[in-house]
Amino acid sequence: MYSKSQSQSFSTKKVLTYRNEIFGFSALMIIFYHLAYWATVPGNNFLPHNIHQVIELALNQGSIGVDIFLFLSAIGLYSSMSHNDIGTFYKNRIVRVVIPWLVITIPAFIWIDLVYAKTGVVSFILDTLTINYWITPDAATPWYVPAILILYAVYPLLYKADKSTKHIFTSVLIVLLIAVNILCTIYINDFYEQFSLLIPRLPVFFVGILVAQYMLDDHRIKWPFLLIVFIVTVLILALRFKVALYTRAGRLTGSILAIGIIFLYAFIRHYNILRYLGKLFGFIGKISLEVYLIQEFIFLYIKENNLWGMLHMYWWYLIVPIASVLIAKLISLLISAVKSAITNSKNKKQLAA
Repeated sequence: MYSKSQSQSFSTKKVLTYRNEIFGFSALMIIFYHLAYWATVPGNNFLPHNIHQVIELALNQGSIGVDIFLFLSAIGLYSSMSHNDIGTFYKNRIVRVVIPWLVITIPAFIWIDLVYAKTGVVSFILDTLTINYWITPDAATPWYVPAILILYAVYPLLYKADKSTKHIFTSVLIVLLIAVNILCTIYINDFYEQFSLLIPRLPVFFVGILVAQYMLDDHRIKWPFLLIVFIVTVLILALRFKVALYTRAGRLTGSILAIGIIFLYAFIRHYNILRYLGKLFGFIGKISLEVYLIQEFIFLYIKENNLWGMLHMYWWYLIVPIASVLIAKLISLLISAVKSAITNSKNKKQLAA
């Protein structure tokens, strides 16, 4: 039974309870966003124009799935640092990010750099090591992993600074990053455009650090405050419907909307709504990084080979998500099998010794 105070508030830890589901939901948001961008939005030939426009605008919000990734990742990293030594922290990051990245991108970059574009071995090495993203604006390297690897590398320092200053360091950094975003959109357009997928999203990562301990300690939010969060979310969504996604206002509102959607999803699932969809999202969420990377290369392959006209757009909306999830799952199973074989081999050597 809930106490009176519990019934009048919402547990922030519910976000962590449904973390994998939210990751999975976000991965699908990103896929459908890319489909809307590359393959156009279905329904134009039979839906009323206004309804079709709403669907298109809704799908175009899918890019905030990356903002959701960053916010939840920051909280997960905070939890990992709280429970592990620094060696274990980095080992977990290698297992969860670096190994899937190499398994997926090495074959992909062999095709891109050595077979298709013939950019050479140096380009292959730079792509695989994520360096090309930082030095070549139009490189084929998916930007998210190069960005998070840098954030993961410095995270122990960020964690220590946040703890030792009682969140003052992180709070100041968030304000500075928001100011940098505003200044970049006004004065440094070339630099901002080159890293426009990353710079506007940095504040939400640090907001995740700022609230991580609060959420891990299971603090509760009063319903009036939660209602305000939902109202702000709706207003931001309405604003983004009116403002193009890649304008200054569009870029700077995505992270606010992402946080609102995270809490809205946790609130809905708290009441056991969307239970079966939640299971599907949870399944995808466990392999969300792999899904993200696979869909990036699927879209690149389709685009470079002009395959969009080969099938009706409705088929692409079915094929791309299913293919991304299935290939990601197979890769995840392969990595797990190799890890198990290595572990078993080590155990046998220890027993023999």
